[in-house]
Amino acid sequence: MSINVGSLIPNVTVKSIVDGQVQEVNLKEYLSNKKVVLFAVPGAFTGVCSKDHLPTYVEQFDALKSKGIDAVLCLAVNDIPVLTAWSDAHNAGKLIFIADWDAALTKAMGMDVDLSAFTLGVRSKRYAAVIENGVVTHLNVEDSPGVCSVSKADSVVDLL
Repeated sequence: MSINVGSLIPNVTVKSIVDGQVQEVNLKEYLSNKKVVLFAVPGAFTGVCSKDHLPTYVEQFDALKSKGIDAVLCLAVNDIPVLTAWSDAHNAGKLIFIADWDAALTKAMGMDVDLSAFTLGVRSKRYAAVIENGVVTHLNVEDSPGVCSVSKADSVVDLL
């Protein structure tokens, strides 16, 4: 079962990078009384993710904040060292990175995709969600992990 509009985000604790520091974050507690954008990428340092997806959120961060977004979260099926290097390479320190290293959160949300044919293994579908108080209010999922159009920050800004 995949998350949909109206779904609650699973109550899990994840390893995250917040203000350049590795922290354990309980999502239910963190999302309480917040309006956030969560976007997911198949993998850090991959072509579309690095060229077309992450940069849009770095560029549109202030626009999202001006629309009432409290935080922008990037979920990737990667480990903390990889996400730290990726954040640094893209000057993306304003974003919060969630290291879903074993895809447990991604699988719990039904957003996993097997990209073994591309030597990537199980990864996340590419999507963007607006979440208010832990509930998905908007969800844009790409038809293919190699496409980045409805999940770009520009599309989310237009939604808001």
